Amino acid sequence: MTYKDVYLMDNLTIESKAIYGMLCSYAGTGATAYPGVEFICNKLHISHARFYKHMNLLIGAGIIEKQAVRNSNGLIERTIYTLTPNLQNDKTPLLDNLTKDNLQLDNLTGNNNNDNKNNIYIIVDYLNEKAETHFKSNTAKTKSLINARLKEGFTVEDFKTVIDKKVEEWKNDVQMSKYIRPETLFGTKFEGYLNAKSCTGTTRNRFINFQQRETGQTEDKLENLLLDNKNVPR
Repeated sequence: MTYKDVYLMDNLTIESKAIYGMLCSYAGTGATAYPGVEFICNKLHISHARFYKHMNLLIGAGIIEKQAVRNSNGLIERTIYTLTPNLQNDKTPLLDNLTKDNLQLDNLTGNNNNDNKNNIYIIVDYLNEKAETHFKSNTAKTKSLINARLKEGFTVEDFKTVIDKKVEEWKNDVQMSKYIRPETLFGTKFEGYLNAKSCTGTTRNRFINFQQRETGQTEDKLENLLLDNKNVPR
């Protein structure tokens, strides 16, 4: 059986075939893929419940196998989906000397890139939802900042925690609300934000009438001054 046969199966729903198609598109030259559930649901405009319902049809039919990958704390970090039938059963390598090792390396690299793209989308989408903003997930600066933090070992959940804390703390602050943005939240102060105690927002802002006049400060320097005065960890 090839992947084309899957689309001809009468016992699969259109949703399950759409999910299968997305997994195929992220499988690269290999048979495994791991786009996040949140990413798939957003792209296909379906709920989590609907996703799992139709994913289970694929698993029950033996078309998809899934494996949970856990971190050192025993928590599920990601789910790897294996396509059965293998996409390679229906593809001819472009190069005769393409080895199994090369295929595996290419697939791993491709999946890592796809996983990063998924994470960036999830993080920026979460920020937009919480802060009611419209930042794009494909801008070079935003991608660079998020990738830098991910390489340092921070997780998507860490990003969500920082977003939750800073939106709650700054959303009603005239001076600080404009800094609810990727450039500020995901920069070099990220770890400080992550470990800072949550603020309830009930404390009166001492800097509500902070004036920029006659300071001669650039926006970046003014931002640092404001953050420092609010005792934000650097």
